[in-house]
Amino acid sequence: AEEFCQKRGVVQTYISNPLLIDGYKFDLRIYVVVTSFDPLKIYLNKEGLVRLATEKYKADAETLSTRTMHLTNYSINKYSPTFVPNRDGKAGGESSPGGVGHPSKWSFKELRAYLEQHHLDYDGLFDRIADLIIKTLIAGLRDLRFRRAGRQRLAALVVGGEHLPFLATDSPLDKRIKTELVADTFT
Repeated sequence: AEEFCQKRGVVQTYISNPLLIDGYKFDLRIYVVVTSFDPLKIYLNKEGLVRLATEKYKADAETLSTRTMHLTNYSINKYSPTFVPNRDGKAGGESSPGGVGHPSKWSFKELRAYLEQHHLDYDGLFDRIADLIIKTLIAGLRDLRFRRAGRQRLAALVVGGEHLPFLATDSPLDKRIKTELVADTFT
């Protein structure tokens, strides 16, 4: 037991009925800048990334080893033969959100269009996310390492937190969103 307590890991609850985009699991990469804890000053970037799995989700225990179905990590899905790059409006590799062959990574603008097309409340979801971010920071969980996801009412649940976000830019979409984030942070 003592050896187990000394190992690092991730604690998570697996949600068997996640909200899906056209049958694919997804997560949100939300960029939050905290400039002060006393007083608490938080800036929630208006854009972020929606990362989609590259295989349609099945709630079958037999599929749990299919990483590109159950995990949304870009580092895993970019090697999938079904990965579709998002060229951020440039020719090729892109269609409308929810369309056949849609990109495996979206902007929040694309997510808004998809949710509105499906009569889901984007603004309400992000109000709950902002509330959750504030409560998480107030609770002092600066190095949060647990993951949760949900479906009920477009539930806003903590997925993870990093004190050093990944700012590499592998695509025009990444470059635009992360460049705007850094520029907004310093202006």
